[in-house]
Amino acid sequence: MKKYCMILVVFLVGLLLAPGSAVSYQEVNLSVTGVSPGTSGKFLFPDLGPVNGAMAGQYNLLIDFDKTGPLAAVKYAGFCVEDVYNPSGVVEYELIPVVNFGTKYLAAAYLENEWLYGVRQYDASIYQTAIWELVLETAVGAPNAGSGSMMAYNSEWALQANTLISTINLVGFDPTGFYIAHSPVGIGGRAYPQDYLISVPVQEPATMLLLGAGLVGLAGFGRKRLIRKV
Repeated sequence: MKKYCMILVVFLVGLLLAPGSAVSYQEVNLSVTGVSPGTSGKFLFPDLGPVNGAMAGQYNLLIDFDKTGPLAAVKYAGFCVEDVYNPSGVVEYELIPVVNFGTKYLAAAYLENEWLYGVRQYDASIYQTAIWELVLETAVGAPNAGSGSMMAYNSEWALQANTLISTINLVGFDPTGFYIAHSPVGIGGRAYPQDYLISVPVQEPATMLLLGAGLVGLAGFGRKRLIRKV
């Protein structure tokens, strides 16, 4: 009996440690289905230079948490946080907590949280412009979407984005659940494909899979004991 109890304890400890021991960050497959509602505009980006017709708005993402496993891809809304081009097709990403990226990204997460809950009546294009200004601006000084290394050529967009930025208050803001979907996996810095800011309960799908596997294992273990007893 003691032997079986010890095996059960070791199994449960392994089940609890598995999510953190497998990889540093959860890896997923991600694809982009479009920008909606999105508006075409002209922007100056630090790495790309002037880009005419850039789509500013909410990026519609499909995230497959177990990649080629049994779970279906789930729809999520996100915002672009990198001045490179968006991926074509399905690409491998890793989901890194936004707190790892510093205050500017936390401020961007604050704005995405407002967008998701409809706190302020601004178009998604304005939120995207403000987020680009926060995370991409390299010029010294207060963020200004109308000047610097990242700017919107549409002065009205820039004005509204600056107003949005001025409302940010990180006191009491909980960034739990906000992640940067980053690719290429394991490689830092700006590189194709584009990264996204998303809000998603990352561990839930993987945890449910592990819990299900654990329950199946325990059921099989109990069945074997029952057969032996009979």
